[in-house]
Amino acid sequence: MEAVIIAVISLALSIVSVTVQRRFAPPARMKELQARLNAFQKEYAEATKTKDEEKLKKLEARSSEMTQLTGQMMKGQMVPMMITLPLFLGVLAVVLPLFKGMTVTLPFVVPKPDLAHWALNWSNVLGPLGWYIYVSLVFSMIIQIAIKLYDKRKVKNNASAKK
Repeated sequence: MEAVIIAVISLALSIVSVTVQRRFAPPARMKELQARLNAFQKEYAEATKTKDEEKLKKLEARSSEMTQLTGQMMKGQMVPMMITLPLFLGVLAVVLPLFKGMTVTLPFVVPKPDLAHWALNWSNVLGPLGWYIYVSLVFSMIIQIAIKLYDKRKVKNNASAKK
């Protein structure tokens, strides 16, 4: 029962995390910003390589705009973390002491960090923290895949409706 409670908490936090991430850093917007920055960097590298002074001056004039875009991307990544990190730490502060001594035995082995020796051990037994991290990773991947499929379907339906 304890493992189920931790899994439900993990699912709830995964949903909150993905929702906050999409709210403050919409993937389409981040992709657009990244494409603009990459195009600028490529153009700048070509101008530098060919020593095109005129083009370099034009690009230097646009560099502050690119700095702002970089700042927007960083903000889009930091704000969700600033919201979800305290939630995660709060849950850990509550969940770990409540379920001390609990173990979950998996039917397969998973890597388990041994921080004292800076090594990875393989085990099929997880404590409350290991179980929380494991199910969080699984739930996050499932949620991300579901959202991608939903987004693709939405785009497809919008394209069909415009025809």
